[in-house]
Amino acid sequence: MDFVAAPRPELLQAVIAASPDSMALFDPRGRYLYCNAAGLVLLERALADVVGRTPREIGLPRDLIERTEAEIGAVCATGEPVHGEFAVAAEDGPNSAPPRYYDYVFAPVRGADGEIEALVRTSRDMTERRRAEEALRLRDRAIAAANGGITIADPHQPDCPLIYHNPAFERITGYAAHEITGRNCRFLQGPDSNATGALDEIRSALRDQRECHVVFKNYKKDGTAFWNDLTLSPVRDPAGRLTHFLGLQTDITERVEAERLLREQQEKERRLADLLQNALLLRPRPDEFDGLNVALKYQAALAESNVGGDFFDAFSLDDAQVALVVGDVSGKGLAGEYLKLSGYD
Repeated sequence: MDFVAAPRPELLQAVIAASPDSMALFDPRGRYLYCNAAGLVLLERALADVVGRTPREIGLPRDLIERTEAEIGAVCATGEPVHGEFAVAAEDGPNSAPPRYYDYVFAPVRGADGEIEALVRTSRDMTERRRAEEALRLRDRAIAAANGGITIADPHQPDCPLIYHNPAFERITGYAAHEITGRNCRFLQGPDSNATGALDEIRSALRDQRECHVVFKNYKKDGTAFWNDLTLSPVRDPAGRLTHFLGLQTDITERVEAERLLREQQEKERRLADLLQNALLLRPRPDEFDGLNVALKYQAALAESNVGGDFFDAFSLDDAQVALVVGDVSGKGLAGEYLKLSGYD
């Protein structure tokens, strides 16, 4: 067996002195025996002003004095470490910094006879970690409060199961949490979910580890169909490696239904416009114009033509034919229409 020599006392002292954590040594009566550089910065005192004195004697804040005295008493009475946290507030002022937060441990130091000879308190600045945790909690509350469904899938597990979903996803789909977690999201699909090629696009995006956006039909737990507006995005770590897929789902069934009704209404208006314009079309008798044959044609204007008003035009088709174009825009929400009249000798 190899034995490792114990470090020299001066080396241990150097390590403690250089530690970024605050370290202070007390006797059982609560007097400072030692404090490293990080601890002195926290106390805003010099070592000579601390050693041999209690927190009360060096003028620390009252709440810190009372807490330190109580915890030293508890450690001496029970022989067990005490864990806690405290905040150090900056001086009051319009530009004062926010408080800093510290976690600490008060632990007994026993001699060869097992009796408590001293107590060591180690404090660590947890301000940044606490702020990060608060930011994560805020993010979690925002995700939970979102109206749209949010899911996270793990592509490194078999079948890329969902490992997270927010409450809105349950409201949209009708499934409970225990029916969602651990399953691939295909449980929402039905026989016509790939009618628009959406599933093919999703599979391609998963394979290529890229973002995609699709609108397709899904089904709730009770069998009700709904239109799902899905955005699927890869999530990567700082090295660019894929870690998860994020899904954002919105139930746009009402919008899709409104668009369908609008198309039906527009088609009804188009048919009505055709009927009205055909009724207004003049149809001369074959013998009404001597030596002139007349051909008539009616054609509805395309919506994208954006006809702005009535118009008239005449132009020659060839040496024997002349075309007359009459544009008649029907109001009251009806699309623009035009008549085309062509004749030849």
